[in-house]
Amino acid sequence: MTAVAVAVLREPRRWTVALVPALAAVLALLAVERPMLALAATIALPLVVLAVVRVEVGILVVVAAGPLEAAFNLGSGGLTVTKAAGAFCFATFALNALLARRRFRVEPLHGIVLLLLGIALVSMLNASDRTLAMTTTTRYASFVALFFVVSQAVRTERQLVRFAWVLSAASAAAGVLASWRFLSGETHIATLAHGDPNDLGFVLATTLPLTLWLLRFPGRQRFTAAALALLCLGSLLLTFSRLTLWWCSRAT
Repeated sequence: MTAVAVAVLREPRRWTVALVPALAAVLALLAVERPMLALAATIALPLVVLAVVRVEVGILVVVAAGPLEAAFNLGSGGLTVTKAAGAFCFATFALNALLARRRFRVEPLHGIVLLLLGIALVSMLNASDRTLAMTTTTRYASFVALFFVVSQAVRTERQLVRFAWVLSAASAAAGVLASWRFLSGETHIATLAHGDPNDLGFVLATTLPLTLWLLRFPGRQRFTAAALALLCLGSLLLTFSRLTLWWCSRAT
């Protein structure tokens, strides 16, 4: 099984032709007994395989999930869309590293983020609120893990541009959802179903410079970037967040 997985990673196009019919047959048999499970597997399996073959796909899932996290409620237990996306990213990266025998790159920045993590762990011992300290440190540890994955998988400007496009599109989509809830009268302010308008305003404000940076591309890409920027800006104003008021006061 491991040998087959390694071969798939090395020659994905060749093995896709052989594996797709086999997987289709398995899913067809599963659809007879469990149609909903077969539908979920049909959607999830290609994404999992693609993320294992190309690690950046898992990172893109995390990037897209961030702005839209507050739009969904995955139930109790503290599970969020971003946490699920992060787990998916880490799992597919670990599987890729195991099967492809990836050689990890060690850089000076790794030492810096690990040093900061160490400081956070030490400071947690003297925190007055251990629960809050644990939550904060766990979040930073997740950031360190994601930083490590990104530093191993992202090496080209094209990949960085792709991340900017995905983040801009996800932020614009979050803004549109929040604005629709406001304009339809569902809420008195633009906000997502399970979030805070200030948090949404922060996401939109910090994404906007990246979206404007995408205007440097010509043709349809420039038009798309301009549309995304307008959606983010319009939604940002409708959040009426403290960050928005500060930004408007500075602009005037």
